[in-house]
Amino acid sequence: MPSRVLARHRKVIATPYIGGLTPQATEHQALETVSQVEAMLRGAIPEVAVNAARASRVGRFAGGGNTATPSSVSTSL
Repeated sequence: MPSRVLARHRKVIATPYIGGLTPQATEHQALETVSQVEAMLRGAIPEVAVNAARASRVGRFAGGGNTATPSSVSTSL
């Protein structure tokens, strides 16, 4: 677990650890991660978010000058 200072840093986005997964599981996890990031870029809470009711920083990703759009995010591996 990261320290609270690291976990709360405004430039930190947690991503899943995928070491030891099969290629199929790795692909699924990668596509799921892209889907979750895409949701956050729209300002939405990802469907599988843990503790979604307590989310407080999701809106900071929406708009925010990001150049990535859902159509510009590649989901092929």
